[in-house]
Parts: sequence; structure tokens; C-alpha cells
Amino acid sequence: MRHFNISYTGAFNRKYRRSGHLYQGRYKAFLIDADNYLLEISRYIHLNPLRMKSKEPQEKIDYVLDMVKNLSIIPAKFFKCIDSHNGIYEVRIKSGSNVYRIFCFFTEDKQVVLINCFQKKTQKTPANAIALACRLKEKYFEEKREKLK
Repeated sequence: MRHFNISYTGAFNRKYRRSGHLYQGRYKAFLIDADNYLLEISRYIHLNPLRMKSKEPQEKIDYVLDMVKNLSIIPAKFFKCIDSHNGIYEVRIKSGSNVYRIFCFFTEDKQVVLINCFQKKTQKTPANAIALACRLKEKYFEEKREKLK
């Protein structure tokens, strides 16, 4: 059994360009620090499937967030950096002909903060949605700094 674990870990690390134990480090946690962020994300996750009379989008969102929590490398099909200068990422969900995006960022202690979401209507991610995500990220850190004072 020990040989199997060692060889599996080696193969996994080579495939995903990692090193060390498979379960090393702390698991990522999702911190939604401000009540308005929690309310917005909760509304989106819980009410959108009801509007569409389908639980598929909610299940896909949960699946992608679980990947972010547990994997060190996530396929760009599901999770992609859209603004490397500001550290904004998007969770990418496709359900039938509907495409959803949830913008997020990582904090210094590697927690994921979900900031805004929308249903995508065009091929390109709207610049105003990215700008909104950047403003919400700045606001998040401003509020966090004020709490520390």
C-alpha cells in the first residue's frame, strides 16, 4: 500500500506540476466578510435555479467552488484569471445555452472572496463588469482596513 501511495503521489505531482504530499497545506476557505456580499451571492445561488426551474446551475457552481477549494490547478474552462494586474478571477458556469460568471479574488491568507456575478450575454466579458469587480475588491480591502483601526 505504501508503494502505491508513493507512486500515485509521484504521478499526480508530475501530471499537475506539483511537489510534496497530496494533502499538504491548509484547505482554502470561502470568506464572505461583508453582509452585502453574502446576501448577493446567496440570492444568486439560491434564487437563480428557482427562476430557471432547474438546479443544474447551482450544482455546477458548487462543483467549481469545490474544485477551487480542493485543487491547486483548475482547468481554465471553469476558473480563469481575467485581470492579472488586479488579481480578479472568474468562475465560469455553462448551463444549456446560459453562461454565468462569478468574479472573485484571493486574500493574503488564500481565502476566496466572491464579489459579483452575472449572466453572460456576449462572447467577450463586459469591461464594465470587470471594472465593477475591481471596485468591489478595493471596497472590500478598504472596509477590512477600517475594521482593523
